[in-house]
Amino acid sequence: MQLQDKEQLLNNYVTENGGLISALSDAESRLNEFYAEQSRWEQELAQRLDIIEKLREQVRETEREKRDLQRRYNEQVWSGGLQGLTIDRRGSLRLQHSKPKGKHFTITNNI
Repeated sequence: MQLQDKEQLLNNYVTENGGLISALSDAESRLNEFYAEQSRWEQELAQRLDIIEKLREQVRETEREKRDLQRRYNEQVWSGGLQGLTIDRRGSLRLQHSKPKGKHFTITNNI
């Protein structure tokens, strides 16, 4: 092989190496952008999960309060002819009354 051919081959390798270094740099930049985006998504997901947990706790507390109010109300009105108060899962309030004797009626109200 002649010196000129070796120099041409070396120049080709240098050019190819420069292209590969540039492509690698571009790939690293895209990868860094993906990592940054992943970090933002993880942070947003953590915030949403925190909000969900707080809302679940509020629902549990509201359900406890609802059961307590229902129990106390039933205790107060039991002797007055009311048979009971129920609140179903859809939030319908239902009073059951048995006076006068033999007649029953139900009052339903969405709360």
